[in-house]
Amino acid sequence: MLTLVLVASLLALVNGHGRMINPAARNCMWRYGFKNPANYDDTALYCGGLQNQVKQGGKCGTCGDAYQGPRPHEAGGKYANGVIAKTYKQGQIAEVTVELTAGHMGWMEFRLCKWDNPKVPVTQECLDENVLQLADGSGTKVPIDNTKRMIIARLQLPKNINCKQCVVQWLYHAGNSWGCEPNGKCCSGCGTQEEFKNCADVAIEPSTFTPATQRPPSTKRTYEPPMETTPSTRVPSTRAPSTRAPSTRAPSTRAPSTKRTYEPPMETTPATRVPSTRAPSTRAPSTRAPSTRAPSTRAPSTRAPSTRPPTRRTTPPTRRTTQAIRTTPRKPVGCRAANGPFKQPGMDRWCQVNCRRKYCPPSHCVC
Repeated sequence: MLTLVLVASLLALVNGHGRMINPAARNCMWRYGFKNPANYDDTALYCGGLQNQVKQGGKCGTCGDAYQGPRPHEAGGKYANGVIAKTYKQGQIAEVTVELTAGHMGWMEFRLCKWDNPKVPVTQECLDENVLQLADGSGTKVPIDNTKRMIIARLQLPKNINCKQCVVQWLYHAGNSWGCEPNGKCCSGCGTQEEFKNCADVAIEPSTFTPATQRPPSTKRTYEPPMETTPSTRVPSTRAPSTRAPSTRAPSTRAPSTKRTYEPPMETTPATRVPSTRAPSTRAPSTRAPSTRAPSTRAPSTRAPSTRPPTRRTTPPTRRTTQAIRTTPRKPVGCRAANGPFKQPGMDRWCQVNCRRKYCPPSHCVC
């Protein structure tokens, strides 16, 4: 009974590890619909175990197999068939997902190798040339704290690499085993630790070259419209006289409205001038005898004229304005609207009023 319990606990320790699921690694592609052989122990690619890795001098297969072999997850092996798990764009931010069935602390890193030969095993030297940077600029290592089972790393793909078959390597360096550093420091996570590796086949399409081919036609199209618009703007410039004609007609409609507002002052000015000319006629008879009788008018002239003239002067303006309105059309009989577009109702009166003020354009009035 005790033996069965120990075996069960050992199996639990062996089965609880991790795998890279996006892009799907060679060992777990079968779980996500890819036509690849099934590996039911796909979370245990940990270099044959910690003791075996130590025995091999810390070495491990590039895709998690034991260094001494066999290596079924490398080219030529059962699970390495060159099946492309995902296609990316050159220089894009790639999200890589890792599933941990049991966390062991530590950290993760990801590497990329442009290989383009699925029949030849990828080398660790090629993978080490491109340790992928995290998109946030924090470095290359993703720390593991055992609080998450799904780890998503956002990685910056190289801007100078495109390929039909690249290999992405996931490296998980655990940190839950007791060990000692060369300087004598011993702790959980110090010294040699358990490591896991997975490999996934991906493609990276070029993306920076297509915009370059699209730019020349775009620049030509931007220059064509200005060439077409310049003649279109010149045509209206020649038609400007046709638009100026209505602009001159506009005053004809506005003139009556504005001239009516000016009519009262125009009529009052002649009204004041009319009595000024008639003043001699009215004053002549009045000055025959009374003008010689200045002594008699000395006292009344100060009393009576001071009061009477305002009344007489205020009343005459009203009478004179009425007379001015009647007489205004008589004097400028010779001014009338000119024949043409200005020969409209109200223009004769407009010419009569404005020609008095010496504003008598020949295009509008004839006197």
